[in-house]
Amino acid sequence: ASPFFINNTKVFYAPKGASLLALASKHRMEYNKLLKLNDLKDENVLSDGQLIYLQKKSDKGDKDFHITAYGETLKDISNKEAVTLKKLEEYNHIAVDAKLAEGQKVALRSNTDNTLQTIE
Repeated sequence: ASPFFINNTKVFYAPKGASLLALASKHRMEYNKLLKLNDLKDENVLSDGQLIYLQKKSDKGDKDFHITAYGETLKDISNKEAVTLKKLEEYNHIAVDAKLAEGQKVALRSNTDNTLQTIE
């Protein structure tokens, strides 16, 4: 798949079953760097298709908030919005594994009202 950009960060879609080692090699990147950029564990093959980042995600989003869909996690939002997981935790004062409700406002920047709210 051809790379594209999300929030000015180079990314591509890797299908289920793709080898992370092969993807790193194809994109001339160290395997461990690919894992770090994508908050992935050392696994040989992707269990689900997903976005794979080739550059460090931004510390802020290109918009102020992300409204959560049912079942979304901070990691999902980090991938969709190209914002580092660490910054999402910081802006929203929640742990990476916290359960999010559908319709919550998740801050993507530090200067926004970062209390998680549910949109009615």
